[in-house]
Amino acid sequence: MIRLKTFDLSLRTTYAQAKELALAQQDVPLLTAGSVQVEKRAAGQFVYRYRYDAAGKRGAEYLGAQSDERTKAKVERVRQEIRDQEALAACSQSLRKIGFYSADNSTVVTVASLFNAGIFGKGAVLVGTHAFGVILNELGVFASPFPLTEDVDVARARRIEIAALPDGGLLALLKQTGLPFHEVPRLKRGEPATSFKVRGRKLKVDLLVAADRIPYRPIRVPELGAYATGLPFLAYLLEDSVMSILLSIA
Repeated sequence: MIRLKTFDLSLRTTYAQAKELALAQQDVPLLTAGSVQVEKRAAGQFVYRYRYDAAGKRGAEYLGAQSDERTKAKVERVRQEIRDQEALAACSQSLRKIGFYSADNSTVVTVASLFNAGIFGKGAVLVGTHAFGVILNELGVFASPFPLTEDVDVARARRIEIAALPDGGLLALLKQTGLPFHEVPRLKRGEPATSFKVRGRKLKVDLLVAADRIPYRPIRVPELGAYATGLPFLAYLLEDSVMSILLSIA
């Protein structure tokens, strides 16, 4: 039995403010906020920004020579990005601690990658338990226990108007997170995959599409270079959707 509890007005207001900050972003960062460091070389001092991806791999971004005025402008822009990213992370962490629904970092980075590619709002909708958690947050409600699965369920409501898809289709897009996604073989030999899983983890992305006549079969989604599982009654679920945010545990 799931018990529901309503958050008080002040907590719902805090969530609304965090949502406003998050939706103001054009793109969601796939890397940590990182840090700016000055390193000495034989030719002088040079500035780098170090960040980590979802797999824990550190990357370096060269900003330029410390003495260059253009570098100073880049550094100020980067430091502002870091402050903004840290502010959002602090809001998300505070909301999680008081009971708002949040997902693990790898899940959030995966959803962010799909969002940055323009998939959500352009024909695709997040469904499943993560979407249920997001709706609870929108309503200002806490559910206990929460029926969590680690699957990221993406439903195609209509043709997805994605401008640029990397070579390799949806699988290549998911790999841009830095996580080792691979296709999940279907039970029936020879059928194309409709799910993508991270090696060594439970995280899995399922692509879904409405299909009333012959459900549970793979259906080609040409704009994503992938296949989706056809589900009955899914069209009813996709008739209406809301724009929202998915909180991270970090």
